[in-house]
Amino acid sequence: MQNTGLLSLTHAGLRRTNLASTFLFLLLAPLAGAQEVSRLDIAKGAADSFARTSIDIYVPLDIVNLDFNNPINADRTVLAVARDDSGTDLLAVHEAQAADRVAQGYPAESPISFAGIADYANERDVKVGVILNAVPGAGARVIEVEGTIGFNFIDKSQIASTTLESIPMEMDWNSPGVETSIGLIKIEPSSSMYIDGVQYQGYQVVSPGAPIIAVGVAGGDASAEAQEMGMGLELGMFVIKEDPPRTVDLDVTYAATETREIPFKLSFGVGF
Repeated sequence: MQNTGLLSLTHAGLRRTNLASTFLFLLLAPLAGAQEVSRLDIAKGAADSFARTSIDIYVPLDIVNLDFNNPINADRTVLAVARDDSGTDLLAVHEAQAADRVAQGYPAESPISFAGIADYANERDVKVGVILNAVPGAGARVIEVEGTIGFNFIDKSQIASTTLESIPMEMDWNSPGVETSIGLIKIEPSSSMYIDGVQYQGYQVVSPGAPIIAVGVAGGDASAEAQEMGMGLELGMFVIKEDPPRTVDLDVTYAATETREIPFKLSFGVGF
């Protein structure tokens, strides 16, 4: 849905500082059923490398079956336009800096990311973050952003089970995971608890191509015991009691992924 109205910072409250960075925050109550910018943060540092424009977009969305472990499909999400009315192409500046980082060996990162649930009370709607390594030009009054967000939903009409053998318990933080028969799989530590000096460590199994809806560890799963003691577990989680093994065999039940593309096109005032 398109929003062409200007959003004035003076109506929502403007905070300025005299430091090297200037932070502008825009906090607006989103219109029911409409996409809106809910937060704007512009940081201008002493060097271009510290320049940032961060935007939160409120997206009305039914979150039933949203894959919270992999909510955005990077391949089907694109920021097509990010510019201001002074002639500055913020997206072009950002992409030039991103290309330099990739050339230095850093992984490519999308400027669009999942920023959380927007309406916790009613369990619906999401916030999407747009982060650009650029700031509006001198005299800019309006920023325009346009693109498409691909949201991943769990399709429970297609469910299957399998056993994945010798999955490493420890992986580098930036590792995409290990390749398996159902695609990439990664194990991430989550919640933990101590009972009578014994640690119960929860782990989340994440797969970008096959949402995990149930998981068990062959020969070493303490999930039932931990749940009886009050430890809450979400879909795709298991528990190891005391020291974890180096690898585990996972019995997983997984579903298919349905991606829904939602376009956005917003114009809003920066309030300078």
